[in-house]
Order: sequence, then C-alpha cells, then structure tokens
Amino acid sequence: MAGAPFGEILFAAEMPAVLIQVRALRGRLSEVLASLRVDETLRQDFSLAFTEIANNIVNHAAPKASTIKVSLANQDRRLMLSLEDDGGPFEAFHDKVAAVDTSPLEIELVESGLGLFLIREKFPDLTYVAGTGDRPNRFSISRTLASPRPCILLLEDDPTMRLVIESYLQDAFDLVLYDDAERALDALTKRRVDLILTDIGLPGMNGLEFARRIGQFPGDRRMPVVFLTGSLDEETELAAVALGIEDYIRKPVQRTALVNVINRILIRVAKEAGRFAEQGARQLSEALTPSLPQHLAGLRTAVRSRSAVTGGGDLLFPLPEPNQAFFVIADVMGHGTGAKLMAHAFTGYFRGLARSLPASDSPGRFLRALSDAMAADDTLDGAIITAMAVYAGVDGALTIASAGHPPPMRVGSHGVAAIPVSGPLLGLMPGLQFDDCRLHLDHGQRLLLFTDGFVRPGTNGLRPEDLPQRVLEQLEANAGHDLETAANAAWSAFAAAGGVTLMDDVTIALLELEPA
Repeated sequence: MAGAPFGEILFAAEMPAVLIQVRALRGRLSEVLASLRVDETLRQDFSLAFTEIANNIVNHAAPKASTIKVSLANQDRRLMLSLEDDGGPFEAFHDKVAAVDTSPLEIELVESGLGLFLIREKFPDLTYVAGTGDRPNRFSISRTLASPRPCILLLEDDPTMRLVIESYLQDAFDLVLYDDAERALDALTKRRVDLILTDIGLPGMNGLEFARRIGQFPGDRRMPVVFLTGSLDEETELAAVALGIEDYIRKPVQRTALVNVINRILIRVAKEAGRFAEQGARQLSEALTPSLPQHLAGLRTAVRSRSAVTGGGDLLFPLPEPNQAFFVIADVMGHGTGAKLMAHAFTGYFRGLARSLPASDSPGRFLRALSDAMAADDTLDGAIITAMAVYAGVDGALTIASAGHPPPMRVGSHGVAAIPVSGPLLGLMPGLQFDDCRLHLDHGQRLLLFTDGFVRPGTNGLRPEDLPQRVLEQLEANAGHDLETAANAAWSAFAAAGGVTLMDDVTIALLELEPA
C-alpha cells in the first residue's frame, strides 16, 4: 500500500443482487484486502460490513435490486468501500442511523438490528445516499490505514553514525531517533516499537544497562534489541548474551547486513507471536469447552462443539447448584486470531458473571439482570454477545428467553420447526426487556440449540431452511434413533456440508425427555 496513488481503485465488481453472489464476492474482496497486508481485524471489519450491507440490499430493497456494484479504493491511505444498487431506496435511512445510539434494536433495515449496529460501531462515517432517476443508491464506509511499516528505535550518540543508519532504513521503516538512553527509555515506557538498535558505548547509561532495563519490562512490553558496536571483547559479548539480545552488528555498519538482520528478527518475532496466539486460543478453548451434564433436570442432552482458531467464542453451561435446571448458551463474537483471544477473555468473564447471578424459573428476568450488569461494567464495553437462557421445569415444560440468539428448533419425525423467541442483544443499554417463551417438549420430540456458526452463510438461523439441507435431513431421519446417534448424524452432516472449514466456533445441543 505504501506509495499508492491518490484515488487508486483497488477492486471493482458488479454482481446480481442474490445472496449466493454476496458470499462469492465477499471471498474475492477478502482476498484483495489480504493482498494489501493490512491488519487482520481491519480486513474482517470491511468483510463484515460488506456482507451486512449487501444482505440488506438483497433482502430489504423494495422494489428489489437487480444488481450491486462494489468498489474499493485507496485515497491518500484511506480505504473506501462503496456499494451501489438499483433497487428501491431505504426511506429515512439517516434518521434510523441516528437512532442506533439509543435504540439499535428497533431498526427495520436488518431483521435483528444487529447488522447496522455493528457497521455503525466499526465505521462511524457510514453514509447512504438514496438514488434518484438513473443515479443508484450508494452506501459508503472508510477507514484510515495505520502505517504498515515496522517501527525501529535507534539509540546512537554519534550524529554522523545516526544520520548514516537513518539513511539506510528510512525508506523501509518508521524510525524514532535518540542520542540519550534515559530519554529513550522514558519514551519506551509510553510506546512500543518493533525493534531497538542501540550503541553499546553510550555516555551515561551505556547500551548494556539500557538493554537490561528493557529486559525488566513486562513480558508483553519487551522488545528485541540489537547492539551496534565498534569492538566487542569477550567480556562484553558474554554480558550481551546474558541479557538475551537478538544480535550485534559491528561498525562500520553495512546497509545490506543491517537490513538483513532486522528483517530476520522481525519475521521470527512475528512467527512466534502467531504461534503463541494460536496456542493460547486453543488452551483457552479447551478450558471453556461448551458442555452440559448428560442428564439435566429430567432431560437427556447431547452436545457437539468445535473451536476455530480465528473465530469467536461459544459457551454452554448449567448454573451451579441448586439451579441445575437452568442453563445458558451464548456466543461471543469475534474474528481473527487476536479477536479470538479477546473473545475468550470476554467468554471467561461473561461465564463467571452469569454464574454469579441468581437464577429463577424466569430466564427473561435472568437475562435482564445479566444485561444490566454488562451495561454497567466497563470490562465488557464493546463486547457483542448473543445468549439464550433455558429453564427446565417438570414433565417437559421449558421456559426460554433470548438475547439476539438464533432460536431453538423443535425436531420430530414430521420435520423441524423454529420456536419464535427473540430479544435484544445483551448490555447495549440499561433496562432492556427479555420476554419468556413457554413451550412443552413431548416424548418423541427434541429441542435443538445452536450458535450461529451452525447456520448457512448469509442467513441468520431464524428458519429451519437456514440450516444446511443435509443437517435437516439427518435430524428428521434420526428422530426415532437414540440421542447420541442423532447428534452424531447431524454433526457429520454439518461437516459434510462444509462445516469443517470453520471461521467461527460451532456448538449444537440436542435435548429430549428422559424415558418415562
């Protein structure tokens, strides 16, 4: 992206206004964004916004749109995404956008209100211009790109040498220059750099002491250090090794050697950071694996789940004694490895918060208390969490309340039907209301609970047909088989339908009455 001309068109395409084309074009857009080497979170934000806007155009334009044009441009290091369509305009769009801050769940442009809320949160400059005559409707979002270049701090008291090294590196790296170790150390307590180049023979605090002080920073604040030296005796070399420095370069410094050392270290550090993030995500996933007891308040349960390294975090857990008739399924949204770790941090905190609240026979009242606690807690500020609370009564009586979560499905030999239960997302504002939905589960019927990773791309899980067709077929075909067999069949059908390439965590739970 460095040096891209003003107004460069990076991607442009036209597609029929149908959902299957939205999915295909999102893949192409993601590839373009990936090729730009921008931050993974930024790529995911643009992909999410494109999907939500395009889905709105396809599903809600009246008259329906026939084509959608998409363009991605770079204007002076600002990425700009626009979508144009020839459908009917969205009336009073800006009034509804203005209402997002106070009432995001009443917006009619998306079925749950979530899509526009997320776009507005991630792209405050979201604009919409309704078309007139031959001019199409136009959605636009943009984001300024952070510098993709690594930042290097150079600590060198010799002004000539400092100028030489600056000339070697300035075209490829962002540089922060210092001639005094104390000032450099103070700066590093306030900002992080990708690598430090420091002379050893400095006046006052020398390079060895400077590196030792850097080594005392907290683990997530430590930075790789490379020494510059005119001479390195054995004692100094041993002291440098003991400090754990990355390398040293003898003066006079050669440009090629210097750049090669820096690039080698930056590549290694990036690989180690990626491995650490993936390992941490897997360990957290294992610790927070969704689960229920196989026998729960007159119900038998079968749970299947799989964690994706680069998706959000799923939860499924009963509340502790004496409330084991009460359980919660939830989905903490996130994309990318870094977001995965954040999702897990939210997941663990959310689970502890939920388990600390008193349960009752009213899941709606429980979700109200949970939502109010989240709204008042800065720890969960910005977290997007859907949830469903279930209370199992006697003889198949169930009470359910939802917070933006896909509704459960009733499964029987005669088909699969959605249970009409819905509600706002948790914690958006104090005082949200969540209604109880009461139903009865008969012998021969099952209840399917799931997170949104289980539904087909481009759908929201509100209808049975939003599930993969093979899954529906297996749920119906195995209605008369034992619970574990039915769960295995549905899970295998999901994998066969493409669920093995997971971008998000997936959890399903099948429930049935214990035998009479």
